[in-house]
Amino acid sequence: MKNVKNILNNKLFLMVCMNILLYAVTLFVLVFMHYSTLSFLASLVLFLICQVFLLFYFSPSPSEIWKQVTGHKALTFTLVLTLARAGLTLLHCFTRSSASPYAGMGMILSFLTLYGISVFYFLFREGEHSFARLFLVQAFVFGTVLNMIFPVYSIADEPQHLRTAYNLSNIFMGIKSPDDGILMRKDDAEFESRYLDYITYSTEDFDQYLTEMSQPLKDASLVTVKDEMEYSSTLDYTRRPLVFNTEWYQYTFTALGITLGRMFHANTVVTYMLGRFFNLLFYILAVYFAIRIAPVGKSLLYSIALLPMPMQLAASASRDAFRIVCAMLMIALTLRVFYHQKEDTDNPETEQVKNNDTVLLILLAASCILLLPLRNYIYSVLLLLPIGLICWRKGILNKKRLTILVAIPIVLAVGYIIFKQFIHPENIIEEPHLGLQWYSAQSYSKEYFINHPLEIISMIQHTFWLKAAWYVETTLGYWLGWLDVSYYEILVYLLIICLIVNTFRRSYEPVVLPGLFRFSSGALSVLSMLLIMVGMAVTWTEIGNTIIDGVQGRYFLPVLFPFLLSFRGPSITADERFDKAAICLQFVTTLYIVQFLLLRMFG
Repeated sequence: MKNVKNILNNKLFLMVCMNILLYAVTLFVLVFMHYSTLSFLASLVLFLICQVFLLFYFSPSPSEIWKQVTGHKALTFTLVLTLARAGLTLLHCFTRSSASPYAGMGMILSFLTLYGISVFYFLFREGEHSFARLFLVQAFVFGTVLNMIFPVYSIADEPQHLRTAYNLSNIFMGIKSPDDGILMRKDDAEFESRYLDYITYSTEDFDQYLTEMSQPLKDASLVTVKDEMEYSSTLDYTRRPLVFNTEWYQYTFTALGITLGRMFHANTVVTYMLGRFFNLLFYILAVYFAIRIAPVGKSLLYSIALLPMPMQLAASASRDAFRIVCAMLMIALTLRVFYHQKEDTDNPETEQVKNNDTVLLILLAASCILLLPLRNYIYSVLLLLPIGLICWRKGILNKKRLTILVAIPIVLAVGYIIFKQFIHPENIIEEPHLGLQWYSAQSYSKEYFINHPLEIISMIQHTFWLKAAWYVETTLGYWLGWLDVSYYEILVYLLIICLIVNTFRRSYEPVVLPGLFRFSSGALSVLSMLLIMVGMAVTWTEIGNTIIDGVQGRYFLPVLFPFLLSFRGPSITADERFDKAAICLQFVTTLYIVQFLLLRMFG
């Protein structure tokens, strides 16, 4: 009973509960009063009354309010900027709500961002900056909005992701699919036939999509959907496989959401959006845990996880969200286990600390096992980081042995290149004549690059020279959807500034990362990036091309955290003032991207 009273006496807890209740009331008013002027004004007045009440509840006197404003200048400026942008978006959506269902939904999402701003404001004021709690607020609002404004199939490869998750949902429900296809509800199969080419980002298409969302389920009988080698009319060279032949556990949470929708007989759009929402919840909770346990780099994790690209992937059915989370958890657990300052040995809680370390080691092993086979074992090189640290602590590795281990493959690689260039330039092994999966053209092969090792080096160099800027843009999320939705370029520069500021070491962190760890982290990250490019050269690039095709920035997201950690040295140290500036800048940038995406529908 005492714990209950403590929770109820927590002002922050009461504020969040009131905002959730007010948001539910607002949705009810807006939906059931059909977005009328009265409903709009009533909702706005309710919001203002609630926020003024909470402001006085936190600051009981006008003098205290003024002190809060003058004492949190950056936060106040952030609040004004975000409220002004959200208010303009809300007004814009309201003026068009009678003509477009999407504008009505835009009003609802604008109110959601307003409540997110309110919760963020009071959360930020509560004292020390908890990156984990701030991430929960921002990621939930940002992810929910992205889930709503990007229709089903409007995100890269989502048709295949949803079918793969749907097939896993069949297994959860005890339904056996045929060998040549998968079983789907008839309504779901017909929806796919109507929207296979994904919904374009236009008001007309989106209004039709929202109409589909409001329709009841008509026919839940199961029909077989087969792989008929359909081609997209908009991407006529791209063959669409029925499902992805990949590790099933990446789709577990999306499949759980789809299963829930099917059990409650929800229509196709709602069922798929539930799958997306479960994927988003998993991403938010897993990253929250990673930020909590990481002894260093909390600000960097916070900044990377809130980038538009990983947030869009999390708010869709994409398996990439699982890969990103696995890599983040593995690095965070590695830092926690090996570089976290332990309690004093005389402390009575030492035994509890040891038990916690055992749990963390088990979680670290689990994250390594889950990450190992993803994307054809490309990210497995990151596992050398925890393995190397274990060997270092056990005395198996030292600087001399590590230098030898690094030097041997370099010497062998250089020797092989010299051998192929000057001693034995002929083909060592026969090259197979492989065709690209998506096109009737011959592709590069592993054997080709074994016979011509300098060519892959030249291709990687040329590709980075020409596409480096595009890789940065697609890593951050300047291009969203099917890489056909963008926003103001200035916002990309602000995101880059956020990453740079959050890369600096913090003076209050308990651990300074050793130079050897930072070098290993950076080297393994770069090696993983190079392997990604080599893999795409073999599977996606037509022979004769001097540029590697098919590489997107989102493939680099799992290695972005360890890569930036390599720059987190002791030479540049920041304090809590940088935290305030970085948090406010990231919040403003994120909210402006959300508002831009909402307004993009109206030109």
